[in-house]
Amino acid sequence: MSDRVAAEVAALRGLPLLHPVERRVEGRAGLRLRLEQMTKEEVAPDLLEAADRLLHRLRLLRPDQRYEQVMLKLLGDEIAGFYDPRAKTFFILSDMPESAQAGIMAHELHHALQDQHFGIERVRGYGDRVQDVGLATSALLEGDALATMLMHPSGELSASPLLLDKLMAASIQAASAPDGLSETIWQSLLFPYAGGLSFVTAVADAQGWEAVTQLYASPPQSTEQILHPERYLDRDEPTWLEHPRPLPGAERYAVDVMGEWMVRSLLGEWLGASVAPAAVSRAAAGWDGDRLSGWRFAGSDRELVTWLLVWDSEEEAEAFARLGPLLATWWTGGAPVSSDGPHGGSVTAGGACSAFRLERWGDLTALVLDEGCGIASKARGAELARASEVMLCGTERLRYPAAPDRP
Repeated sequence: MSDRVAAEVAALRGLPLLHPVERRVEGRAGLRLRLEQMTKEEVAPDLLEAADRLLHRLRLLRPDQRYEQVMLKLLGDEIAGFYDPRAKTFFILSDMPESAQAGIMAHELHHALQDQHFGIERVRGYGDRVQDVGLATSALLEGDALATMLMHPSGELSASPLLLDKLMAASIQAASAPDGLSETIWQSLLFPYAGGLSFVTAVADAQGWEAVTQLYASPPQSTEQILHPERYLDRDEPTWLEHPRPLPGAERYAVDVMGEWMVRSLLGEWLGASVAPAAVSRAAAGWDGDRLSGWRFAGSDRELVTWLLVWDSEEEAEAFARLGPLLATWWTGGAPVSSDGPHGGSVTAGGACSAFRLERWGDLTALVLDEGCGIASKARGAELARASEVMLCGTERLRYPAAPDRP
């Protein structure tokens, strides 16, 4: 059956099968074990540890949750099959209902075709080290495979690509997160499918399905391009912000690019019902680049998160900065104080063991989230002002792709 489906998918997308695809049938336990092995092979332990620490600091994981365990359980419980680009093998769940087998095969065997023609690892590029790039390239891979799966029963390319998006994307996005799981983490698993399908079908609608195949020669580099396909088609590349100088007395344990989708998702998660989803989307839509770092202090429970964002215009930067008072209250529980900072308007707030600062300078906004006790309020405020200064005045703007020299 997989041989037949592989041939049908190859004919549908005009990508000849270059060689047979290895295939294996596994029980649920076997699939989980292979997922664990893939994780160990593909993700360095220090990256997993840094991601876990940062997600806790951003309040996206409960104290008792561990990122790797949460992800493996989610995938192990939900997955019905997958293609392993390292083993060049397609795996399918042994007790998959017969009615669902062809769809799973069409999706995963299209991944095999992507790998044979374009190289999945090449398409992903440095997405293993830069979250926003990883989400964007995953959206291309998964969105194309999902569109192919939806077209497979008819055996022909859809003459109305956007109809595919309407049929599937909304239902994926509407799926609710399991109890106790951050909506941001849950939606990060769904975004490559829902967001990727919308992106792929928009490109197909504008330029035809051959243009989708051409995407692999120059994959999208940001979730901004996925959320706004016209920006990809117009070659609107984001700005790369090079590492700021180290903060005195602090060690950086994580650095990443969050991207427009994560800005939107974090604002929605943090501010909840206090800001309408449409307003959150508008506040994130002017994203042009960002750099987020996690810092820890030796011999202390204190940690800082610094986040510098560059926007398409000063007006877009101001739109984000207007959420500062709400963010300050969310982080500290204290009353926000607005004032004129050294470079522009700033918002600060302090709690018993936390502090917040947001400062805008032209098209830049610098955000500092501080948590931990053992420091006087005045000294903490001076330290946050210094961190903001380091970001605003010590960061170089480059053009993509400018891969980091370290994760």
